[in-house]
Formats: sequence, structure tokens, C-alpha cells
Amino acid sequence: MPTEVRNIRNANFPKNGEGRTYHVFTKDGEVANRVVTVGAHHRAKMISSFLDDVKHVGSDRGFETYTGTLRGTPVSVIATGMGLPMVDMMVREVNACCEGKMLFLRLGTCG
Repeated sequence: MPTEVRNIRNANFPKNGEGRTYHVFTKDGEVANRVVTVGAHHRAKMISSFLDDVKHVGSDRGFETYTGTLRGTPVSVIATGMGLPMVDMMVREVNACCEGKMLFLRLGTCG
């Protein structure tokens, strides 16, 4: 059994031994309270080019997270892939990595 799986302490909300969420693979401090979400990875990368001091976190589950600043305000751009279940997991896991209220903005189609 992989170490990642053995270190999960809560099956209802899995985090690994580093405190990273299981699907999005982010931990406290790696996601801003303002999140732009898109479906395609190339769009997330393109949008993140408008941010300063960008840090990237990828996951084995298809999520790509870019966090930086826009005019001094922390912003994250997250590619979720397709479908509501992916967005649901992203919102739950990202919310667990942030304190305070969050703002999500979805760019793209809904098909």
C-alpha cells in the first residue's frame, strides 16, 4: 500500500501526512480566498500568466492550481477538468485550506 494512502487519518476528509488534500493536493496557505476556476489546464496556465509570483501545485487527480497575486491581492486559478463532481471536490478541499470567506469565479462553458 502506498505511503500516501497509509498516512490518511480521516476517510471522510482525507489528507496525507503533509496535510495535503487527497484530490486537489493543496495544503494550508497554498490557495487564496479568491479563486478563478476553469475546466481546461491550458486556460488555467494562461490566466495565471497575469499573476505575479505564481506558485504551481499539480495533483494526480487532474487538478492544477496556480496561486499568485493580482495588483497585490492573492488569487488562485484552478483547473478542475469536466463535471460537477470535480468542482464539488475542489470547492470542499480548497475551502479546507483557507480561513475566512471565499469567492469563486467560474470562467468557461457549462457543457
